[in-house]
Amino acid sequence: TPAPDPIDAKPYFLFTLLLQMLIIWSLPIGGDEAYFVAWGDQFSWGYYDHPPLTGWLSGLLSLISTSGYVHRFFSVLTGLCAVLLIHRFVAVRHGPATARNIALAFLLLPINILLFSVYVNDTLLYICLLAFLLAFHRAWQLYDAQDPRSYHFAVIAGIAFGLAMMTKYTASIYFFTLTLYLLLNWRRFGGFLLRHYLLSGIIAAAIFAINLVWNYFNCGINLAFNFVFRDSETSSTGLLELIASLLLLLGPMIFFIHYRKLFKTGVIRRLLTDPANFFSGLFLITASVLVIIATLRGSFSLHWGAPIVLLAILALAEHTEALRLRRLIRWNQGYSLLLLLPVITFFVLLNHSPTWVSGWMDEKSAFRSRQLVDIHNHSLIQAIQQGHADKILATDSYGLTSMLQNNSQMPAVLLFNTRSEFGRNHDILQDYASLDGKDFLLIPARPGVKDIKIWQPYFAGSEVVELVGDNGAYTAMAGIGFNYQKYRELQIQRTLDTLYRKIPPLYGACYMDRYRPW
Repeated sequence: TPAPDPIDAKPYFLFTLLLQMLIIWSLPIGGDEAYFVAWGDQFSWGYYDHPPLTGWLSGLLSLISTSGYVHRFFSVLTGLCAVLLIHRFVAVRHGPATARNIALAFLLLPINILLFSVYVNDTLLYICLLAFLLAFHRAWQLYDAQDPRSYHFAVIAGIAFGLAMMTKYTASIYFFTLTLYLLLNWRRFGGFLLRHYLLSGIIAAAIFAINLVWNYFNCGINLAFNFVFRDSETSSTGLLELIASLLLLLGPMIFFIHYRKLFKTGVIRRLLTDPANFFSGLFLITASVLVIIATLRGSFSLHWGAPIVLLAILALAEHTEALRLRRLIRWNQGYSLLLLLPVITFFVLLNHSPTWVSGWMDEKSAFRSRQLVDIHNHSLIQAIQQGHADKILATDSYGLTSMLQNNSQMPAVLLFNTRSEFGRNHDILQDYASLDGKDFLLIPARPGVKDIKIWQPYFAGSEVVELVGDNGAYTAMAGIGFNYQKYRELQIQRTLDTLYRKIPPLYGACYMDRYRPW
């Protein structure tokens, strides 16, 4: 069979770049993304709900700009590095034609176009895990060839996994499944596991120790948030959510699996034990572990499973011929158009006709959409600065606090209430006692005065005001003379009683002690 004509990669790169630019241009910096950008303005050795690497990089990027768009272009560069790493790795193992097709098929998946267009910790987790997996595999290849350079790649793998763990705790799943794979193939990998893999683990642990030390001096709050505060209940719902997540993440790749071959006698065993099928075996083990986790938790979020796409695309390189990959490239391109164009269209319309778009939404969603656009176009910021520049800006939502802070460059605080008892990073970095007697402008994340009534007892006086943006009016409260003592008794003490007392006493200091009665 003659080799297929070389595929022209330029149109696909231009297609991806166009979609990325549309996403960057159309999506306002809001919600979690604004939260991560805000970390750069609040540099710390640790943060409330995630390990700190995202915040550290945000701090460096904020030296250039705090707008968030510099952060997004950093993500675009991260995506380019991921594609180049995959291309280089596959080219060495399977040749340049397969490498080009695999890299394009990976690049064109909607999850990759989206993640590499916004600044979130999942983007960083992606590149760190990819570097870990590829460096580990290279270390194994050199070890098998008795090449002493294998230790160099074991060190790189350890650094990469340490950085992955400093980004999100879900990285541990992939270290665990890789360990299972090595143990399953003990006869072949035993020496490698006890020397190189152990070395990688020690290096990763040394990096992760930074996060553990920070937790020790901050009442273990980051660990508690992820492993103590979250309730879970065994349910088949988690399994269904996992299946739906994998269908969305892998898209057309699912149809390119040789299912007939997969279930033939001995095929599964060969996938799990033959090093030539390394990523295929690791994919099967990881998918099985995710099934157990999703079922035990009773829930599963799409972004938890996103890194499995890395294993899937590398497994595909082990089994798919060039012609099938060429078809997959076209399918992935169509899949991205199908999923991403409606999202981009929605945000373009929202930016240019928010009142018309919000007319199709429920009251709460319409309010948040108009509020987001008016923060993005600075009309709400101007209304705040014109009449209330002398007040401390505050909200009851960590996302809204971050968006206002990033766009206005005004200091902003988050006040606890029945919906935001955690406080996120604001309860770590803000001593509420220092705000005693100050005047506030409080902006709710929901329409109406219901939330404002919660705040009124904490001030000597208050006045309901309206902030008018280009697309709507937003009810807010001007609070005069913040009463810290009453706020501590009615809100912070409740948080101490219901939340912080759950933290196991495995720490040396706790920032929340400053609010305790003693």
